[in-house]
Amino acid sequence: MILFCIQHGLFAQQSSKYKNVEYKFDQKDVHVSMHLYLRDYFINRGDSLTLTPIIKSETNTAILPNIIMIGNNYTFYWSNDKNVFLKDGNSPTYITYRTNIPYEPWMEDSKLIIKTNLNRIGGAELYNYTETLKKALTAEYDQPIGITTNRSPNITNTETADNHSLKSNIFCLRYPYKNAIEVANTQELNDLKNMMDYIMANKEITLIKIDINAITSIDGIYFDNEQLTQKQATVFKNYLQRSYNIPESYFRIKGSSEDWDGLAKLVEDSNMPYKQDVLNIMSKYGIFNGRERELMLLKNGEPYIYMKNRMFSQSQKIECKIIYRDIKK
Repeated sequence: MILFCIQHGLFAQQSSKYKNVEYKFDQKDVHVSMHLYLRDYFINRGDSLTLTPIIKSETNTAILPNIIMIGNNYTFYWSNDKNVFLKDGNSPTYITYRTNIPYEPWMEDSKLIIKTNLNRIGGAELYNYTETLKKALTAEYDQPIGITTNRSPNITNTETADNHSLKSNIFCLRYPYKNAIEVANTQELNDLKNMMDYIMANKEITLIKIDINAITSIDGIYFDNEQLTQKQATVFKNYLQRSYNIPESYFRIKGSSEDWDGLAKLVEDSNMPYKQDVLNIMSKYGIFNGRERELMLLKNGEPYIYMKNRMFSQSQKIECKIIYRDIKK
């Protein structure tokens, strides 16, 4: 019973299983899509996992089609609605969920949540929890107001602007060590500052949005890593906000915790010892089902130490995406 309570708490802390989540609407439909990374799921034989996306406001609820996974030698999955697009990706590590439902006005003030239920087939419920994937519905073409020239921004109406003039630059900023709060003073940081200086000083360029995502290496406690990346993202946002006098509403920040996907890609591209054994463990065990422990035990820890010494530092970073409109283009 104690072990079950601990496991339930760990599952409730997980917040990074869903990637590339879109929650948008046009004049006719609401569009929901997401990637689900199968490395984050390990379902025992005889158990079933049901994921239920839900659109919810203060007064209304719309339940979307389920995704159902059955534990076996392999994980089988399907939707309970034939109109849902549910397909293998190019890699067997993820599936894509996509569905549309008719748009209703109350949905503009709604959020997208997902309910997770793990059940013993033919038996009792093992655990359930709910988490928020998107806090607000956005227009199919997201056109926020923008910041134009100088360090005291002017607010402009961009509703009629050409969407093709939207541009973006992505900067990858490294931390000097895992628990650092400030990014390293590298050429990449200088490039970002030069870009921001150029945008803020140019009257023909409008800053639209800045996305900041912090991730870290897989070593340590998941919950601690989640708090660390959230703090790192917030500190970097504050740095840009102070430097360029940018209002809070122009930022989207996220602490993505552990970079398992990035680590798997590094392993796949490497010639490290016991490479396939490492990839097999990543595919078989979920984050909260002993994945890191199994890696530590593999071959007396030799491949884990190899990754720690050569790969972990590459996951300790900020990804900053600057979105702007250049009316000259």
